[in-house]
Amino acid sequence: MLETHLIFFGCWMVYYALHSFLAADGVKAKIRLKPQIYRLLYSLLSSVLLLYVIILGAVQPTFFVFDASSNTKVVALSLTAVGVFIVKRAFRNYSFRGFLGIKAEEGGLKTDGLQGRMRHPLYAGTILIVMGF
Repeated sequence: MLETHLIFFGCWMVYYALHSFLAADGVKAKIRLKPQIYRLLYSLLSSVLLLYVIILGAVQPTFFVFDASSNTKVVALSLTAVGVFIVKRAFRNYSFRGFLGIKAEEGGLKTDGLQGRMRHPLYAGTILIVMGF
């Protein structure tokens, strides 16, 4: 059972590493696609890989890392709730169509709102949600 969890953890690490690698300006410059098309393909690939990792986690046999007491449930729900809150707040600075690449996105790096306080709130929120589960 430990090896299935290590594979699952490895899939998350590959997902995040590939996601970050493909977001780098140097990679974007070497691929030489229009920014809007690159963003659309990037979003599509990220969504497919994320769905794969989520399905992989859902079908694996599981065990509790900590005993399932009321205290651990409160901590888990709190982590998940904070993660959802962070993701929701982070998306305030993006238009959904621009985020997906359907519409050209204005400006460069977002530095106002939650993005001004942490480098990548979408990663942080997603990690908290996964930790809560």
